[in-house]
Amino acid sequence: MKWLEEYNIGIEDIDSQHRQLADTLTRLKQSFSKEEEAVKTLKFLVRYTELHFSTEEAFMQSIDYPDYKTHKQQHEKLTNDVKKIILKLQKEKRIDPSYLIKFVSNWLKHHILEEDRKIGTFHRGE
Repeated sequence: MKWLEEYNIGIEDIDSQHRQLADTLTRLKQSFSKEEEAVKTLKFLVRYTELHFSTEEAFMQSIDYPDYKTHKQQHEKLTNDVKKIILKLQKEKRIDPSYLIKFVSNWLKHHILEEDRKIGTFHRGE
């Protein structure tokens, strides 16, 4: 996933983690020719996403973000969806890079541009 400046929400720690997630998606796309590397990258993506969500949720709580509960539920849904995809991939012993990358990239872009941007706006008092 190519990082665009419009994805920045104005909170450096969160923006930095978003960039790392985008970089990981790019690595994931490149790793699919080597199944072992792809699985390793997928597992990293899940762990890093959980770390990022934890950071973002702690920040939302620290600023008393009013939509915290809904936002957290969105994080939980993505985490569960990605884990289901990984289990399916492991069961079928094949990896479909286009589906997984498109799914996660689209979710991340939408989530940053629609939902995470609201956190930045609230934090700045706009």
